[in-house]
Amino acid sequence: MNTQSDITELASLQQRYALLEAENEQLRIAMKAQGVVQARLELAMYASKQAYWYWQESANEIFYSNEYYEILGYEPHEFKPSYTHWVSLLHPSDLAETVAIQKLFVEGALATYEIAYRMRTKQGQYRWYLDKGGRLAENDGEIVLAGLITDIDIYKQAEITLKEQELRLQLALEVADQGMWDWNLEAGTYYHTDNYFKVLGFQTNEINPSYEYWVESIHSDDRENAVILEMECVAGKLEQYQLEYRMRTKQGNYKWFLCATTVLKRDEYGQALHIVGVIKDVDVRKKTEIDLRTSEEKFRLLIEHNSAAVCIFDTEKYYYVNPRFLHTFGYEEAEISKLSPADIIHNDTETAINASHHSKINASERKHNRYELKAITKSGETCWIDVTTLPTIYQDKRVNIATMYDITIRKQFESEVKEKNEELLASEEELRQNAEELIAIN
Repeated sequence: MNTQSDITELASLQQRYALLEAENEQLRIAMKAQGVVQARLELAMYASKQAYWYWQESANEIFYSNEYYEILGYEPHEFKPSYTHWVSLLHPSDLAETVAIQKLFVEGALATYEIAYRMRTKQGQYRWYLDKGGRLAENDGEIVLAGLITDIDIYKQAEITLKEQELRLQLALEVADQGMWDWNLEAGTYYHTDNYFKVLGFQTNEINPSYEYWVESIHSDDRENAVILEMECVAGKLEQYQLEYRMRTKQGNYKWFLCATTVLKRDEYGQALHIVGVIKDVDVRKKTEIDLRTSEEKFRLLIEHNSAAVCIFDTEKYYYVNPRFLHTFGYEEAEISKLSPADIIHNDTETAINASHHSKINASERKHNRYELKAITKSGETCWIDVTTLPTIYQDKRVNIATMYDITIRKQFESEVKEKNEELLASEEELRQNAEELIAIN
């Protein structure tokens, strides 16, 4: 028969058993949850090409996750994890720096580290990995070194390719004496290549590039046009533009540059988010053009206000005539394209003069001709002109340039003088004859 004490002890045992069962159930749930977490962690590691490792300092034991072996192309049983073996897989060019950082980390000089290096895979190829490490404290106070490794080869190769392209672009810009700028309105950045500063006479980082600096550095006479075009690009009215304007150099003087700008990206409202452009030093060419235009303007004023009729012609047509030519021969400018030199030469003009007028002389001889010829105006009136011609090249054609002076009045005067002289000669002859008759009579 059970005593009261036996019943009490049995109840106590049942109670403790129930508590143990509850604790076991909680442990089973925790272990199951830990297994789920572990499975999720391993799945995430596999999907992201990541792996983890840890080193228990007291036991000098290194552990690699299965993903660590997989991203290197190995099976977990193919090599035993050890620091010596890990070092043997490092690329020779990355070995010294990586080992030095690892040493500082192990000795406690670094609480964490992050470094990219290349490791040799099972296939013998080197791939880039990113290694991040830290220190973890266990419940018993022991320090565990742990890290996360990520396969970044595809990104690193893209980065290397991009840098190579940037170097090639920089070289091309330097050869072409151009500078490049990149305005990312979305990110709020304003980037310039080194050669951009160079063409302006600055060293890299000697000035702080910005939109405001660009506007302020443009010559005041050119600034408005440049800003308007840039704002039209930003607002979506233009996709690209080219413009020549002057910019202030480090020496404080202004030089001419050609700017070519294009929009790379816009938002849904058409506003520019990313604009790039290049500038090229065209100062020598631009100043030469300005000097040439100035010289041409002076020449044009000289020719157009010349008292002589000036023309450029060949045997078939006139390529240019000045206002005095039109006035002398009575033609309108629109009629010149249908006019040939033969149309203004009078039929009475001597053959020798015609031959000289139509002669084809090699331009390299630079031989000029001067002669007088009878010409006929549009209205049919006759006039005399004094012509000087010089062979030259115009629009890749051998032509003559001529200056003509109207000498009609002089020729009329000469004709009158000739007539008077003839009359005097006749009078002298008559006087001579009369004198001879008087002498005979006497």
